Parts: sequence; structure tokens; C-alpha cells
Amino acid sequence: MRWRPWVGTTNRSVRAWCGVLVTAALLLVAAWWNVWEVRRTWDYVGAALVTPTPGSVRIVSCDAGSESKGNRTCYGPFTSDDGTVRIDSISLRVPVEAGPGSTGPAVVSGTGAGGAWSTDWGFAVGRLGVHVVAGTAGLFAWAFFTYARTSGGPGRRTVRGVRTARLPHNRHRDRRRRKRARRR
Repeated sequence: MRWRPWVGTTNRSVRAWCGVLVTAALLLVAAWWNVWEVRRTWDYVGAALVTPTPGSVRIVSCDAGSESKGNRTCYGPFTSDDGTVRIDSISLRVPVEAGPGSTGPAVVSGTGAGGAWSTDWGFAVGRLGVHVVAGTAGLFAWAFFTYARTSGGPGRRTVRGVRTARLPHNRHRDRRRRKRARRR
């Protein structure tokens, strides 16, 4: 079955068009969120599994408004354990207790990494949880968009009542002739 978005778009109410626009915006936001999180998770997978470069980050500064779920975003230089990789400024999510001046373990995907990642296994579970939430949001946005696109039109009128079976060719004439003959 082909997708034909123009089918059912005539004679829509203003409310129906607003529903389509709002759900289309929801769908775009959910798609953007999924792409953003996939890019971040791909960087995490590269850092944790594909080409891990373990080391430590010396925290220099932290964002004041980035606190959520007991963590915040901090910045500082990264130095690998073997001393071969050094990144001057990199971001890292750390517990609120860790502040400027402290040093924390981290892993990066290579010399061009934009962010360092915690080595805690709970972080990997958290990344999967983010994808479950973002994917569910995308699924609901698609369902609402599909409903909004197909509803709000003039609708189909259903015929109520008893429908008689279709008679073979010219049988209706024979029935009428018999009725007339009985009346006479």
C-alpha cells in the first residue's frame, strides 16, 4: 500500500489542521532527539568498546545550571594513562560532589573526541534507558501524527439497516411480474 499524504486532506476543520501541525512538530522533535542521542551513544560505544583510551580528567570548571540526577557537566584536560593522548579541554559528566580541582577516571574514543565518558557500567545502562525513552516518544509521536492525519475529515457515511442480497440478472423483474399476477 502506497503512502498518499494528500488523501483525506480536503474539507478538514481548523482544529484538525492544528492537530496535524502539532503532531508533525512533535514527530520532528522526537526524530531530532533520537538522532542526537544516537550520535552521543555512538561516541560512547567507540570510547568504551571499539577504541578505548583510558585516562583521567582534571576538572577545571563546571556548568552551574547543568545539574540533573546527581550529576553535572564539568570541563578540563584529559590525559591518557600511558601519556600518548592529551586533549586540552573536554567535557565530562561527574557527580555533584566532584568539583573543580578533583581528578576523575574517564575514557575517550581517540584524539579527536569531544567528550569523555565515565567508566561506570551504570552509565551504559543509562544510555540504553535514554534510547528506550526517546524511541517510545518517537513511536507515540508517529501514532499521534498518523491519527491526526487521518481524522478530522468529512468521514464516511455508513448505511444502516438490513441489506438485501443482490439478485441475479433480471430476477427482480420476474419477482415484480409474479407480484402483479397474484394481485389480479
